[in-house]
Amino acid sequence: MLKVLIVVAAVAAVWLCGVANAGSGSGGERGMLTGESGRLDGSDGYDMYAFAQFWTGSTCNLPTGSSKDAVSCRYAPGPLPSPAFEVHGLWPTFESGAKSPMFCNKTAQFNAKELTPVRTLMDVFWASMNGGPSEHFWEHEWDKHGTCTQLPAGKQAGAHPTQLEYFSTVLGLRLEMDMGALFASCGITPTFKPAYTVAQMVECLDETLGVSDALISCSHAADGVLQLNEVWLSMDLDLELIDTPPSYHTIYYPTMGCKLNDVVALPPFTDPLRASS
Repeated sequence: MLKVLIVVAAVAAVWLCGVANAGSGSGGERGMLTGESGRLDGSDGYDMYAFAQFWTGSTCNLPTGSSKDAVSCRYAPGPLPSPAFEVHGLWPTFESGAKSPMFCNKTAQFNAKELTPVRTLMDVFWASMNGGPSEHFWEHEWDKHGTCTQLPAGKQAGAHPTQLEYFSTVLGLRLEMDMGALFASCGITPTFKPAYTVAQMVECLDETLGVSDALISCSHAADGVLQLNEVWLSMDLDLELIDTPPSYHTIYYPTMGCKLNDVVALPPFTDPLRASS
């Protein structure tokens, strides 16, 4: 428990020192969050992770009546990083593109109270944006993906992280890899008009993170414009970035809503509820 509290304090310290500059990819925060070696035991069978972040501006710029209705778009109380990407999740998966492990332990029931030490950070960096309680979002991510992850090396083989350990680790990754800051360093800044190709965005991440072929998903805005939706990065079992396997492009790009040569928008974040208050 003491180690977890140290981790939480470290995460909070990094955040308070300025998350806008936390996209360097240096590995410092990751080391604190995953133990000395950073190793995660994949004996459950998976051999990599997908780390997904979604763009808040696109989530709040969807057609009325969609599953994430623009009218009900919300943001939890607290400061909003700008440009802002929110965590979707960290998902155990396979380089081959085989079906990922899911819902691995139905007895490990989600308890939001366990996240009290990182609740403020969760509200800022891992908020639900579709009008539903963030706790429901976190519960889904824990049940579906968190229960399938394992603890860093040095722990009991086959053991799994507590909820606090899992969410703290993912928060650390978000602080270390801020997609908004990385894109801004390449001159890719928020705009409602289609201005950047998907290939430009992928090339930017190639240059800033040193890995190839990040996955970009897209959605259509309320006015029909194609916009960036999510960025998926690939990580090995040490939580180190790796090139996205070719199998991922073959399997997922047909369902990601855009192609590399598509020109997309990166709409600024607007909060209808705050704007109307």
